[in-house]
Amino acid sequence: DGTSSGGALPGGTEQTQTIIDNGQARHGLLFAVSHNGLGPKQSDNCLTHLNGLGCPNRWVLQEGLEGRVTGFQTQNAEKISSPVDVDSALQNGWVNSQGVYVELYEERIWEAVRQPVGQTIAQWNSQFQSRRRTAFPTIPDPFPTTYRHTFTGNGTLYYVHGAKCGVANPASIVIQSAGTPPAPNRHRSVRH
Repeated sequence: DGTSSGGALPGGTEQTQTIIDNGQARHGLLFAVSHNGLGPKQSDNCLTHLNGLGCPNRWVLQEGLEGRVTGFQTQNAEKISSPVDVDSALQNGWVNSQGVYVELYEERIWEAVRQPVGQTIAQWNSQFQSRRRTAFPTIPDPFPTTYRHTFTGNGTLYYVHGAKCGVANPASIVIQSAGTPPAPNRHRSVRH
């Protein structure tokens, strides 16, 4: 009857909706709503019939229609089992959602790159990137050609140096504001 010894039980999607609402409130457009069950395209009208046959997850579709960042992962590698299925799933994500990305299983990517059907993976990628740039122009490009960061304050940042990593010799950058005496010559220094 919808109750338990602790009171009323949450509705079937209440927890999911609460997580989505809280994530969006806290992180804005940096909070993406996604689903891992995108299948082959079976319909062309999922944005008007959210529960249609073969449509992407209706809660993700609704969030996309409300102007939220959305994306998908395809169904498992057994259900999306060929380059034809990959192209059809990408069509489904493109035509039937506002999604800006689709994650694919690695083996299916390799097959689709080697035996393209319809559009190539690179063409699909360009289309989804274009949609993201148009729909969400304030979100930074995930693949910038340059990157710049201004450090402030004083301190030491430690990082993994891929060619020289090791516990005994950590890589670091010492940050010193103008006018601060130089650090001992143990580390590379970056001044601003």
